[in-house]
Formats: sequence, structure tokens, C-alpha cells
Amino acid sequence: MWQEYTRLKPDATPAWMNLGLALVQVDRDTDARDVFASVVQREPGNPAAHVNLAYALANTNRYGDSLKEFRVALGLEKDPAGRAEIEQAIATLLGTH
Repeated sequence: MWQEYTRLKPDATPAWMNLGLALVQVDRDTDARDVFASVVQREPGNPAAHVNLAYALANTNRYGDSLKEFRVALGLEKDPAGRAEIEQAIATLLGTH
């Protein structure tokens, strides 16, 4: 469904984000990583895109790149709750890798 929608509306960021999340759910983490990277490239100021890319990078064993993306997201995120979640993700990543 999301693949078709992104084909019809290639600039629809929410559709691309949902496509990436759907790919993660079916263990296609490399494809999800590529989708999230394309969203980050189009919208570098989107903290959610950086967070999703960071998780996809971690899922594909690219921990250093994942940490960089989490830190970018942290710099962009203004919501205190969102910042706390990103800080926790960074702590977890550093504690396990």
C-alpha cells in the first residue's frame, strides 16, 4: 500500500515514513534504512526522520552511524519528551555496543 502511494505522491513524507516503518515490521531493515535516509536527505530538519534512520542503522549493525543520527535528532528535537526518548535511545545504544 505505502509503496504504491509513494509512487503516486513521491513528495509525501508521511507516506515514506510509513513505508519505512512497514519495512521494519517485516524485517527489511536495509530497505527501511534506505527509505529513511532518503527522507532525511529531503528533510534534514525532521527529527523523526533522523530517529527512524538511527534505529534502522542500529538494526543493520551500523552503530556509529546510528549514534550520529540520534545526536542530530537530539539537536533538532524541541519537545522535552521527545528529547528524553532520544537521550534514552543513545544511552541504550552506548550501553549495548
